[in-house]
Amino acid sequence: MKTIYIPLLLVLLVPSLLAQIPHIISYQGVLTDNAGNPKPDGDYNFTFSLYKTGTGGDAIWSESKTLNVSKGLFSTSLGSQTPFADTVKFDNPYWLGIKVGTDPELSPRIALTSSGYSLSSGTALDVADGKVVKSLNNLKDAVTLEGSGGTTINTNGSTITISSSGTGGTGIQGVQNTNNTLDVIDPNGPTATLNLKVPLTLTQSTTNPTFLSYNTGTNGGPGIQGISPSGAGVIGESSIWVGTYGETNTFRGVWGKATGTDGIGVYGESSLGTGVRGINSEYGAFGELGRGYIGVYGSENNNINNWAGVFDGWVNVNGTLLADALSVSGDKEFKIDHPLDPANEYLIHSCVESSERMNIYNGNITTDGNGLANVELPTYFEALNIEYRYQLTIIGQQAQSWIENEISNNHFTIKTDKPNVKVSWQVTGVRNDQYAKTHPFVVEQEKEEKDKGKYLRPELFGQPEEMGINYVKRPEINQQKLKEN
Repeated sequence: MKTIYIPLLLVLLVPSLLAQIPHIISYQGVLTDNAGNPKPDGDYNFTFSLYKTGTGGDAIWSESKTLNVSKGLFSTSLGSQTPFADTVKFDNPYWLGIKVGTDPELSPRIALTSSGYSLSSGTALDVADGKVVKSLNNLKDAVTLEGSGGTTINTNGSTITISSSGTGGTGIQGVQNTNNTLDVIDPNGPTATLNLKVPLTLTQSTTNPTFLSYNTGTNGGPGIQGISPSGAGVIGESSIWVGTYGETNTFRGVWGKATGTDGIGVYGESSLGTGVRGINSEYGAFGELGRGYIGVYGSENNNINNWAGVFDGWVNVNGTLLADALSVSGDKEFKIDHPLDPANEYLIHSCVESSERMNIYNGNITTDGNGLANVELPTYFEALNIEYRYQLTIIGQQAQSWIENEISNNHFTIKTDKPNVKVSWQVTGVRNDQYAKTHPFVVEQEKEEKDKGKYLRPELFGQPEEMGINYVKRPEINQQKLKEN
């Protein structure tokens, strides 16, 4: 007996868009025999399948369930037991195949009506989920974007472009270009362009700084930092006062760092005032080199009235394994106000020089009734000195004197051939402290390879200043070029 299925209703239930759409299809039908009579009441096993073609092919979805049949009528919700996969989008034609028990599948298959395709309306929920714009500034439905004041709005597909290229703009107001360091193009709009000239020249004639930079952070960042791969990072130049001035309470007043083999950490030059001045409780002017040349350089331009460097306070000089602590190619002098005319004259003395690291001790002493005098030296004398030398001079009479006992336990004895003789004595020693032992004093030294052919004072040998070992090419500032820019 042939079984006939008569579809009565094929409907997709679509709830409100604000709730999740159930992907199920309501289906009703009539189960009859070949004569068209309803099948007896009872439970029957149904298998429903979806296909992409009306004949043949594999099912893309299938569901089996037991349904109650009454007077031939049955109903079900397709997808309630076996959900439709995400790949079943209902965006193409589908055909429904039905079979009861072990009977063959009904032929032909049933094409889904348009109600089934309304499953794709689930994408409308994207509006509620925030995947598209729900409103614009709380405006909904027909919203119009309108530009004004020189602003225009253009659309290209889904792109909206807002620009100020139209007419009627106000541009930048109140900008003046007085010294050609700021180039203002069309300051009244609609499109105003502000170009910064390089180099930038700022000029003023007041006592306030021409340029002032504040760094209010607490992590040690610099107020001004200049970086140049081949030239000077920061140049300070002054005709009467300070070329570069740095003042700080916690770190470095002026800090320069050169990492090349012939760079300068800090360079200061002034015609009349101070080239570099740093005031700080820790570091005033700090120059640092990665390897090889000058940490801090000061030039006095061969003018006797100028100073390459002035230190008002204690000065500490440390030598290293590769460099002298202090090297002087000219005179080493002390200079004071003249004791007889301090307001108008200086008194200048030169230092004593030697091929050895000499220490000098002297004094006056009178021998006793036996012609003996014991001279006490500092307690550190023998720890500091070796190779002792003596000088004795008789004062006030003719007598003979000699060293009765040489230095031992930091004292020595003088003997005269007469009693009560005043003797002026002097003792010298050669330094023998740990630094002197580690770094022996070398009187004659070869110049370093980079310095050979050059001179400490080239002018004394008729050579130009460029032949000087410590010659540094002064940074050039072309004022005319700055004005042209």
